[in-house]
Order: sequence, then structure tokens, then C-alpha cells
Amino acid sequence: MKILNELIEILADHNAELDMCLIKAQILAHKLKNEEFKKWVNYELRGYPSDVNLPTYRIMNLVLFGDISNGYHRHFDYRLPLSNLSDQQINRLTIRKVDESVSSIKDWANMDNLSFSIPTEACAIFSDALNGYYVERIEAKASNGKDILTQIRSKLLEYCLTISNEFPDDIDLTDTIDKSVKEFSNEQFKIIVQDNANIHIGDTLSQVSNDMRINIDKIPSEDVQALVNAINKDKAVDEINEKSWGENTENWYIDMLRRAGTDSWDISKATAAAILATLIAKYAGF
Repeated sequence: MKILNELIEILADHNAELDMCLIKAQILAHKLKNEEFKKWVNYELRGYPSDVNLPTYRIMNLVLFGDISNGYHRHFDYRLPLSNLSDQQINRLTIRKVDESVSSIKDWANMDNLSFSIPTEACAIFSDALNGYYVERIEAKASNGKDILTQIRSKLLEYCLTISNEFPDDIDLTDTIDKSVKEFSNEQFKIIVQDNANIHIGDTLSQVSNDMRINIDKIPSEDVQALVNAINKDKAVDEINEKSWGENTENWYIDMLRRAGTDSWDISKATAAAILATLIAKYAGF
């Protein structure tokens, strides 16, 4: 399906804006008549309503820091102990539910020192654990919000790759999709997107389909060596691990994917994406 292959290609390109990928995903959801998929895409684009449970990748864990004083000495940015707090208080102060739209998250996701203010009323509950010190100010810090955006992109890519094997490349938006294929795509959405598990672009894609036959021997040896070199460069600077690809590996993937569907590599982009991801998993040791 053309729309599906196009979506896979732009999702694999991290230069493509995620909100534009989701807009294209709306078209796919309409074609598949998958209401759950459609709702998820709309929530990611526009934000989650207060009465909808958030997926776990939109729950941020925060660490509390504060300025403390005993009247004689002051300490700034002191990590506050939680031992004196109830579970309810800990959850209220250290968990942030991110219900904003993707475009809103992008505004702050790349901030190096991401933090959220805590009301001053909460300062008093830490006094008993600070041996005579009292808290003047509290700040809740998080690593960044990029993981949320990465999860959205990777879940959508994983879903598209999984169902792509069921659709002929020449099917278009005016064609009627077989009922069994629609049921398969709906079921895969529930497994991949709604299971709230951490699914990453670099996870082994052998799960794409039991019927997928991937022949990595067709990849030229010089391209395989280029991949090995890219992986080694990323490992040297700790940019690659079991959950993500490094910059060099990702650039190799994008360059190879662009060849798919051309005279140099006569294969659909959907199939190429699965082959390349599996090859990366093999040589990166995922």
C-alpha cells in the first residue's frame, strides 16, 4: 500500500517532523477503518483528554531538589529525601503525566535542564527528615522529554512494519481491503501500541511477521562492512545500546532505505526496512 510505504519511509527519517508523520497516519487509520488507531493518532496530535488513561511512555519520573536552610547555613539544589513521605505524596510530587500534544512536547523536549516548579505548600512536609533544616524552594527535575517522542515514533513505525507484509505494494486508497487483513491490523495495533510496553526502532524485527522471509545475504559485503564500522563508531561514544541506534548507524539505515524501490535495489521500502533493522540487530548484538 502506497500510503503505508510512504509512512514507513518518513518515520525512519528522523529529520521528518513527527506531527507530519501522525497526520499521514490519520489517512492510514481512515483506510484501515481502525477506530482505536485513529483515536491514538488524534490524541498524540491534539493531546489527551483528562478522562483518558495515558500510555506509560507519557508518564515522567521526577527527582526533587530544593534550597534548604537552618537559619545559619544554606544548601542549594539539595536532593530531597522521600523517606518521610507517604506513597500518595511521593506519587503526587515525583510523577508528571504528560498529556500535551506532540507539537507542545517538542517545545520543551530538548531542554538540557528540564524542571517543573512545586508549590511552596509542599515544603513543610520535608522538615522532619532534614534534621533542623527547612525547605525554602522545591524543583522537580527530569532528564528530558525526547523519550516520549521517540516512543511515539517507534511504536508507529513498528506497527506499520508489522502490518506491511499483509498489503500488496500496488494496493491504493481506493481499493477494498480484505476483512481478515483489517482484523490483523487491528490486532497488531492492540499488541504494539496499546500494550504500553517499550518498543524501540532498534528492537529485533523478527516479530514483523512469522511469514516474513528476510535474506540478508543480498546486502553487498561493502554495505555490511559500512554498517559494522558505523556500529563500532557509535559504541565507541556510547551512542548505541539495546534500546536505540547511534547517529552513524541511523545514517547508514536511512541511506540504505533510500535505495529501496530503485534500480539498485528492487525491493519495497517496507520489506527493506525490516531487512535493514534485522541486520542492525544482528551486528549490534541486540
